[in-house]
Amino acid sequence: MAAQASALPSGAVASRTSATAVTGLSPRLLTVEQAAEYLAIGSDTVYGLVSQGVLRRVRIPDGNGGELRKILLDRQHLDRAIEAWRERS
Repeated sequence: MAAQASALPSGAVASRTSATAVTGLSPRLLTVEQAAEYLAIGSDTVYGLVSQGVLRRVRIPDGNGGELRKILLDRQHLDRAIEAWRERS
């Protein structure tokens, strides 16, 4: 078997890194999984809150008259939701 060529330096380990780790920036738009982690709840709960209209997704146009299918949530909206929930309790 031939060894597969690697773009990594010798001894380097490939890993998935977040945008935060690469750029030092926290993304404003979060995936459902990231939003769930941010809110310390399950992703199924986030999907439910989106479908109920409690959390609003950000709709990004795809340039062809449609929109991206990926559900993205605005971190600032999540922060406002947290504050509203806190005030109710």
